[in-house]
Amino acid sequence: MKNPTKKLALALLTLCTATHAQLTKAELNAKEKEMRTECAKIAKVVPCAVEVSGDVSLETAARAMSNYKAKVELGQAVKIFVSHAVTDTILIENGVAKQLIQISSKVSMDSVGLANAIILDQACGEHTDENGKKMYRAVSLAVLDPGLYEEAQKEIIPLTEPQSSSSTTTATTPSSTSTKQPLQPTPTADQQKTNYKQAAKKIATKAAKIIITAAMRFIGL
Repeated sequence: MKNPTKKLALALLTLCTATHAQLTKAELNAKEKEMRTECAKIAKVVPCAVEVSGDVSLETAARAMSNYKAKVELGQAVKIFVSHAVTDTILIENGVAKQLIQISSKVSMDSVGLANAIILDQACGEHTDENGKKMYRAVSLAVLDPGLYEEAQKEIIPLTEPQSSSSTTTATTPSSTSTKQPLQPTPTADQQKTNYKQAAKKIATKAAKIIITAAMRFIGL
């Protein structure tokens, strides 16, 4: 595995599985909800997918099943992303949009997504069924590029959070109780929308470039 991106994903997955192995059913449900909520906030600008395995008697089977389902779903997420990107001229830079339109006419984008999916996060839970048999269930997060997903986590998610209604704040200095200094104003709703659009376009353009490169490799160009 020479690709540094895949090396990063493997390192993160190894850490994740060590940290989250053998969760209870409730803990796994909470983990799944957390992963889905985060992915939903990012998916418009960076394709991602979260899927859960069925209940099976082998942990390895549960992990493999959730991985495969997440990769298949990522293929669909890539297809949807491309569909939106080529029709919404505001989402990505114009030159990149033209490239994406050209390459998407030559290859199935869901196949490209499936072939290039990377499992970034995974957790596995253990529980006992009604017959007392030990069962396993796993949840996986699939992405195209771990670094870009992390960038979206840092830049996009904060801009999806509601802002305080107060636009200015003051603070008291340690040396005086009577002196107040203004802090940075909280962004208004309009400013937050503008910031979101700028960050989304930058990151979505990077995602489009990654998809174009992957598609060209997929068809041997």
